[in-house]
Amino acid sequence: MYVQMRPRVTARAPLTLGHIVHVYGGDEVAMHRWTSMQLPIQQRAPIEVIALDRVISWLRTAGMTEDIVPIGVPATVVVWENARRPWLVRITGVCAAVFLFFGAALTMVHFHTEVAMADVHVRLAQLLTGDARGRTVLHVAYAIGIGVGMIGFFYRVPWTTHPLHPSPLDVEMHAYEQKVLQHITSVARK
Repeated sequence: MYVQMRPRVTARAPLTLGHIVHVYGGDEVAMHRWTSMQLPIQQRAPIEVIALDRVISWLRTAGMTEDIVPIGVPATVVVWENARRPWLVRITGVCAAVFLFFGAALTMVHFHTEVAMADVHVRLAQLLTGDARGRTVLHVAYAIGIGVGMIGFFYRVPWTTHPLHPSPLDVEMHAYEQKVLQHITSVARK
């Protein structure tokens, strides 16, 4: 029987082996017996790390005699569902969005002040039309271009979002989540 630990699981008690591992190989009866086995674990903290050696010892004490071949990560991070506070997650998300919005706006304002963007638009209007009065058209086109560029970069147009083509932000968030799980697992194993 091949046992592959899941990297991260959100679960509630009682926890079964099927919640934290994928079982491959063997007959259907044995696989069902393995995945439906309740684990002797109590919720002590909002996040818990279950190592593969604990799972193997639980299987051996339950009388499982099949050969176990581990695949993949050596531990599973269990986030207990009832320990999460949805209202706190929403408030944190709103605060982060507000801070990011104003931070990006201030960054753009400071950048435009530093490079004298208004003077650049006046000079471009003079070069293109020979008259400096056409700069408002450049301001509007520039502002629209920044907005469209940000939407395109973060790939947040709802009708174009596709799971096979993640945005750069999605890729970075996935890499960050993997690093956090790896750190939690390594700290718990020490």
